Amino acid sequence: MKWYLVLIGLIFLEAFINAIMDNIDHHKGTAALRDFWHLVKLFDRGALIAIGVSSYFVKWDLAHALVILPVLYFAKNFWLYFYKNHVQFWRNIDDGWKFTTRIKFFDCFLGFDK
Repeated sequence: MKWYLVLIGLIFLEAFINAIMDNIDHHKGTAALRDFWHLVKLFDRGALIAIGVSSYFVKWDLAHALVILPVLYFAKNFWLYFYKNHVQFWRNIDDGWKFTTRIKFFDCFLGFDK
């Protein structure tokens, strides 16, 4: 049961992170994606890996499988809220924040060189 609750929490975390990424990406037009978007992308990958790992530890049965369907529906609505709202807030963060590791190779590898 513990892993199942972790999985549900991670699904909502992924919806939030992905909504921020899509909000910046889709509402920015042709402007370059900056450091904050790339940092959020790293968290997105980490959340997806954590979802995969936690789903492995869930003892799946019919009840768990049926409960996950409404969770996915609510996570989609959670994503939609953060995607449609706060557009200017996330764009300002992406345009204003500058991240660096101070190592040129790592900055290029992580996408912080934009």
